[in-house]
Amino acid sequence: MEKIRIGHIGIHKKANLNSGDTLLFQVVRDIFECILSIKIEWNLYQVWDEFDRDVIEQINKENDALVLGGGGLLLKDQKGSDISNSGWQWNCSSKNTNGIKIPLFIFAIGYNRFYNQDDFDSNFVDSINAIASMSSFFGLRNNGSIHAVRKYLSDDNQKKAKIYRQFCPTTMVSLIYPNLKIIAENHAKKEAKILSFNAAFDRTDMRFSNSDKVFNEICKLIKYAEDKGWCIVACSHKEMDREIESFLVDNNVNFKTKNLTSSSPMEIMEHYAQVDLSVGMRGHSQMIPFGFNKPIISLISHDKLQFFLDDLELSEFGINLNSNNLFDQFVRILDNIEINKDQVEEVLKSKQKYIWKETFDNFSIMKNIMRLS
Repeated sequence: MEKIRIGHIGIHKKANLNSGDTLLFQVVRDIFECILSIKIEWNLYQVWDEFDRDVIEQINKENDALVLGGGGLLLKDQKGSDISNSGWQWNCSSKNTNGIKIPLFIFAIGYNRFYNQDDFDSNFVDSINAIASMSSFFGLRNNGSIHAVRKYLSDDNQKKAKIYRQFCPTTMVSLIYPNLKIIAENHAKKEAKILSFNAAFDRTDMRFSNSDKVFNEICKLIKYAEDKGWCIVACSHKEMDREIESFLVDNNVNFKTKNLTSSSPMEIMEHYAQVDLSVGMRGHSQMIPFGFNKPIISLISHDKLQFFLDDLELSEFGINLNSNNLFDQFVRILDNIEINKDQVEEVLKSKQKYIWKETFDNFSIMKNIMRLS
């Protein structure tokens, strides 16, 4: 087979104005082409549009396979989505899900419930069980998501569902894009000490008991890094993230700004390829620089960041923002990164190789399902 047609359900054309989403759905398609080494004709479908019976029939006719993902799509309160059909961001009822006749690959999606957030509605259970019973490959991006989703499955699906761990492909960008890997390596030689700092301002009531206090404490950490010679870049993934800038000013931090909200996938990757450390709250402020073998310090206010670190045995690079002694934790991690720079980089590269191998194994499964040689 010289060419294959694959439908891709995701958040396309910057519909979410979140730079993590802008990038990752492109990277999903690129990693399929990179690993399968075959010409793919992509048909794009917005995950938030309704997938009624006619749409499902059209998908079956237009495609040889269907990919849904990645991203933290297992979330009930995403602005722009309609959860009446499924309880989460894919706007498709369980009945219509069962109408899909081509191989369905759920690829690197995440369980994104926030702390103390209401549980999903009953239709979520129906939707997840429909997917689990008929998808050829159900790939969740960390073990935490796998454990969480399994709690919603019927006894039969607990036994039969084809659930796999599939890390977000943004963790592999240096291997998917060799030219960007060269840019990242050339920048590292400069020893410029550029620190990209991202703060997340969505759902602060679900992240912290006192958000202003936490943001001021975080800025004290960034001030410490500045005093140690780091050049601070306040990096926004969504427009609301720019609210951190007033906190930085109040804490006497000198900084530049980088607003990635409306940036292209290439611009987003070029930013992270040319930093020396990423300190961040959003998942992709950690996964993208990790993908370029850049040191990270995860500021954890959502389980997904902890899930990522736990799976890679990198928990020593995370700080739970609801814990005590944030400053002491940050100093310890930053000092380790500075003192053991080469060792940290080798650890990150070895973890990325581990992800790449697991991803290759997953693609072998999907290739067999699609009957590709």
